[in-house]
Amino acid sequence: MMPPRALPLALLALTALIGCGPVGGDTEPGVSACPALAGEGAWRAPTSSAVGDDSGGPVKALEVLSGLSVDFKPTGGHLTLSVKLEDKDGALLFQGLKADDFQLDGDLLIQPQNALAAQPKPADRVQVTDVSSSEPRGEGVSVALVFDSSGSTSGTDPDRRRVDAAKAFVEDLHAGAMVAVLDFGVAEGLFDEQVSDCFEACRFLLDFTADIGEIEAAIDRVTAAGGTPLYAAMKDSMDLVDGARKQGAKSVDVVVFTDGQAGDYDKAKADKIISRAKKAGTRLHTVALSTVNSHEDDQAKVDLRNLQRLSAETNGLSLTSKEADTLISQFKQAARATNASVMVSVVLEARLNQGLSPGLYVAMGTLKSTANRGSATAPFSFTFEIAD
Repeated sequence: MMPPRALPLALLALTALIGCGPVGGDTEPGVSACPALAGEGAWRAPTSSAVGDDSGGPVKALEVLSGLSVDFKPTGGHLTLSVKLEDKDGALLFQGLKADDFQLDGDLLIQPQNALAAQPKPADRVQVTDVSSSEPRGEGVSVALVFDSSGSTSGTDPDRRRVDAAKAFVEDLHAGAMVAVLDFGVAEGLFDEQVSDCFEACRFLLDFTADIGEIEAAIDRVTAAGGTPLYAAMKDSMDLVDGARKQGAKSVDVVVFTDGQAGDYDKAKADKIISRAKKAGTRLHTVALSTVNSHEDDQAKVDLRNLQRLSAETNGLSLTSKEADTLISQFKQAARATNASVMVSVVLEARLNQGLSPGLYVAMGTLKSTANRGSATAPFSFTFEIAD
């Protein structure tokens, strides 16, 4: 973190009283207590333990929220679909599900992300190998929105569609949901001027609140200047989650948006973030804006495989947009996942007789469920990476 600037005595006295807060000035040297991190911040949302039960009838509605893969090889691997099932009365179905309750309705098609006009290649063999459910949660879920504000976003998202998408996300959350807003990658000068001492890499734009006007105003402050310290930002977000939980928050999800290669990736850092998220019951939802082809500048590429790992190991969604104009639909998917009291993971094993080259690919198909002797189908399409 940049050292604090010299401040007028009156401001030093004020910051000594209030400690560290959202953007608005540096704190006095030596004032390290941050209310939000110490469990003394603004989180005051009521919690709820009510969840839908699985005692309903046959499945009548199926929704695929997202898909991901972290271990796909040129000749095949595993694809995980996050899904939501309901009966005709809207009751959630999530317990007692088996692999036999799911199958593909037609082929699994795979094609390069940068050649979507080409003929897709069907997988030679596909089977559902595992089904599991996340822990049921109530409706008192809060969200920390974390934005990549690196300079590259001025090129990948010049019209700031990420801002519109985040506002749509907030509108789709349960009424009264609490939201905090952070951004990272801010240029050094702006970081030094506006960041509080709460965090290592993030600007603290807004502590948890249910006030839609305040949330949207904070989202509007997201900028585009600097680098991409993604994993330091994820550590900051987990510090904020821990602070909210000290105040009584039952569940806090993190939704992080990024458009480029993390400048600070380290497996040990990622492992620690995942471990903390699991302990806190936090889902890490990642939204990637991937506008560069797999063989272009490595510094501009999104590290999709490691982003998807953050989501895969915490029961979160991993969403990818090739164009900024599709970000609204991706953020709305994240809102549906945050609202969901429980999600189901369906694991597909796909095999390819003819190997694929490393790069970004799109998997497409239709999932069918016959749970409880019902029937429902849902299409899916998602981007994943085949590593070298």
